[in-house]
Amino acid sequence: MSEPNAHIIARSRTLLLLLLLTINCSFLGGFSTDDGGSVATFEGHKVFRLHPNTESQLKTLSELTSNRQLGLDFWGEPSANKSIDIRVPPESLNNILTIIRDTGVRYEIIINDVQRLIDEENGSSTRSRRSLSNRRHMDGPWYLWYNQVGRYARYGEINSWLGSIASSEPHIASLINIGTSSEGRAINVIKIGKPNSRGRTKPAIWIDGGMHGREWISPATVNYIILQLVMHYNTDKVIQKLVNQYDWYLLPLSNPDGYEYTHTKNRLWRKTRSRTRGSRCRGVDANRNWAFHWMDCDGGNFFGRCGSADPCDDTYAGKFAFSEPETRAIAQFLTAKRRNIKLYLSFHAYSQLWLTNWGYSKRYPIDNARLLAVAKAGARALRGKHGTKFRVGSPAKILYEAGGSSFDWAKGIAKIKYTYTLELRDLGRHGFILPQNQIIPTGEEVWEGVKTIAQRILKE
Repeated sequence: MSEPNAHIIARSRTLLLLLLLTINCSFLGGFSTDDGGSVATFEGHKVFRLHPNTESQLKTLSELTSNRQLGLDFWGEPSANKSIDIRVPPESLNNILTIIRDTGVRYEIIINDVQRLIDEENGSSTRSRRSLSNRRHMDGPWYLWYNQVGRYARYGEINSWLGSIASSEPHIASLINIGTSSEGRAINVIKIGKPNSRGRTKPAIWIDGGMHGREWISPATVNYIILQLVMHYNTDKVIQKLVNQYDWYLLPLSNPDGYEYTHTKNRLWRKTRSRTRGSRCRGVDANRNWAFHWMDCDGGNFFGRCGSADPCDDTYAGKFAFSEPETRAIAQFLTAKRRNIKLYLSFHAYSQLWLTNWGYSKRYPIDNARLLAVAKAGARALRGKHGTKFRVGSPAKILYEAGGSSFDWAKGIAKIKYTYTLELRDLGRHGFILPQNQIIPTGEEVWEGVKTIAQRILKE
């Protein structure tokens, strides 16, 4: 049999398998909906890393993103000549292996049992606290370390901690409520900055985390930076200068409902927890919901990659831009402060990337050279701490196009000069389930990068 004919037969067999799965699902009453009842378990789930390098392989993987019958969880989007990580439940393992064999896509299994990682993550809490007990000699109130940094705290703990900082350090810290979530949780920003004695407006820096619920290292890293600014204000001259000359606005939890849900029901939940009329599926991708090129990418919306119109997809962009109270509240606050904010940072996970605009297009902003220079300086400083290498570039170039992102909106609408998204540790060994013993190293290296660019921008 000739190679082209073999390829056609393999492709036809794959399409037939996908069709049979679709038909089977229609008789079973549809796909899984998230009703918030039982606690999700991921025993036996594996994470495959696939490396598509042909148009046919990419097309098949893209078709799989909309095939819920297999229960796949794409930890990224299929792109040509870029690897893609996919969580596969045990009942779909044989089907996926058949598709892989038929398409000839190269792969490896990078996580053998997702639930085991989750169990290890939960079990590391005691070890993390024991490690923190060795830091009693550090300056500053002990409760700042014990209650927060070094472990994955719950929503209520984080809010209480922010309040305690504002109460104990009122000369430099205050708590600002900017809105409430779909389920009524407060969205609290902590402002850290020494008031200007002359009453002049200071330049500002914004940092947010937790836009996607399952990315726990993101809010933990924001918390680490909060601690550094407050705890070492009186002892570190660099930090003192940064607090005196900037107003820092830090939001650990942009999506408090989704984050809390990952602690109680589904560790790998991504979206908000809002309800969509006419659908049993809940939530919106908070990083596809912003009113700048919402559902609009230069390369089109191939298989919902730019932003999905299906409420059951993880990249569901909402019925309209800013449909979510969380994204509206953040945008309103940023709009009010836009003339003062010089730097916008949004922390996500994972992949170790320092991302520059644009996300919706492979084109560059007119000041791209300056944006890249600052980003590369930050990535170098970050790497200097623990040797962790971050790749620098735009999502559309090194990942995939995505519309309606927060940092594109911050640049395109709020006109904030420097806007970046950081995809934190790691490269996939743990994925979203990063062990708690990596919180402190992650915070340390990211803080080095942030300090570096904050000082650089201050000189302009």
